Amino acid sequence: MNLNNILLFFCFLFFACNNNSNVKDDKGNVILRSGKFNYYGDKLTPSPVLHYNDLVTNPLNYQNKEVKLIGDIKSTCAKKGCWVRVFLSDTIELFVMFKDYSFFVPKSGVEGKKIVVEGIFSVDTTSVQSLRHFAEDGGASYEEIQKIKYPKIEYTMEAHGVMIK
Repeated sequence: MNLNNILLFFCFLFFACNNNSNVKDDKGNVILRSGKFNYYGDKLTPSPVLHYNDLVTNPLNYQNKEVKLIGDIKSTCAKKGCWVRVFLSDTIELFVMFKDYSFFVPKSGVEGKKIVVEGIFSVDTTSVQSLRHFAEDGGASYEEIQKIKYPKIEYTMEAHGVMIK
């Protein structure tokens, strides 16, 4: 075996090992092809992604359970990168915080990018005080913050790991 063949073998092995990040649904369909992902927190499990329709049809089936979801980033915490708001669809949003503040995502520049999140899902009521705090961290104006007058029931997750593409 000559040097060129050895080099070719290692290049193939490198790309094959780095090409295992396809994200699949529960039927085994690839819903996000591998490519350049940025990873934050713990490595995600190979478990399938839960379709948001399954989640919203009966969210209490998933209350306080481990799930993996995919969506588009709406916004992140502009102060630390300690949370992210994710569009699961055009109208369904997920608020994601990171377990024990053990990792952070970029504070800007990732809006509109795909994100895969894995962690504990819940449906929670977010207080006015927390909503105002998150709005401030997200860069909202004083006027926008003052318009927040009622608590909000929302889908939330405490993620232990995320991938952004």
